[in-house]
Amino acid sequence: MKKVNSWLSVILLVGAGCTDPLIVPEGQGGEPVYGFEGRFNGVPVQMHAGENGSYLYTHATTDSLGVVEYTGMLAPWDCDTCSPSLQISIRSESLENPMASELLQLGSRNFHSPGEVLVPERYLYSFYSLDTVHNLSHFWDFGNGDISTLANPTHTILAIENTHQVNHFVTSIGGDTCSAALSNTVDPASECSGFFEYQVFSDDHVQFTTNFGPSANISWNFGDGNSSYGASPTHEYDAPGNYLVWMMVVDGNNDCFAQYQRDVQVGVAGNCSAAFNYSRVYEPAVLSNGEQLGSVCITYKRSDGKMFSSKLQHQPEPSFFEVLQAEKGAVNSAGEDTYKLVLRLDAYLYSANGDSLKMESDAFIFAFGAAN
Repeated sequence: MKKVNSWLSVILLVGAGCTDPLIVPEGQGGEPVYGFEGRFNGVPVQMHAGENGSYLYTHATTDSLGVVEYTGMLAPWDCDTCSPSLQISIRSESLENPMASELLQLGSRNFHSPGEVLVPERYLYSFYSLDTVHNLSHFWDFGNGDISTLANPTHTILAIENTHQVNHFVTSIGGDTCSAALSNTVDPASECSGFFEYQVFSDDHVQFTTNFGPSANISWNFGDGNSSYGASPTHEYDAPGNYLVWMMVVDGNNDCFAQYQRDVQVGVAGNCSAAFNYSRVYEPAVLSNGEQLGSVCITYKRSDGKMFSSKLQHQPEPSFFEVLQAEKGAVNSAGEDTYKLVLRLDAYLYSANGDSLKMESDAFIFAFGAAN
């Protein structure tokens, strides 16, 4: 077979889903065979299939350009979106006649250039502080290591990232001393995106309203032991005070669940609030014009859910990826062929905001799915 360019790159398999686990054979003494043994930023790391609830998933898919990708993904059992996880995908060297036996080719491969990177699908979130009365300083923690000190920041979250716990802290600047904190769950996989407002009347009656429509099932926890249902409930509090109110939404039309919380001030004045709303705009994946034949892909999701990819920037010298040994492996639980490779690498993985993670290994064994 004529050899085509042998490149190495990373593909983020957005929404691919790894549902077919490789049945992991054990070595002598019951030791696991497949996994990663190496270092991240110089710290020793071991991730083995069959340990700590992790398995090696294998499959073969075809992307929108018609290129076959042979993939192995080390991830928690029955949860390919959970973390930590390590995914490597090797693309076919032929578009017309892809053959899984290409995986048996030994030797070094080059890394993918960021000029051909697929921009993954993502959401641009806009956050809005609801306290416009007090002069406040703001601190936002977006739950993935990113922060902001703006009153109304924006933040990009990849569609394949885990749920984020967004924390907002406020402190008064001058005048009366006050501080407050609040957290809300932001889930990129959910179609729910909304907020609720409230109005306090003189008799401590509070009217709640939300932007969700009639298809949503909405439940409320008013923070005083009472609850209710519906889009616009009213509630009477027995005493003045600050109450942490929760709104839970299940929207059958959009197949989503979300929850929102904010502090509600009843019959009190002068207290600042960390309450916030947010909205989001979907930004689809941008496809490369290149087929990137022969490329290999590495994606690592850290235990905190932050994604790193070797394709986001040029690899510095002397980065390398090398196939040391290769043979046909076991059949996975879906009856598909797999290939067993011994790999060696020294590479940098990058996050969407430019953070780097150095990945090294002298040798580790990984398996890849193949089209039968």
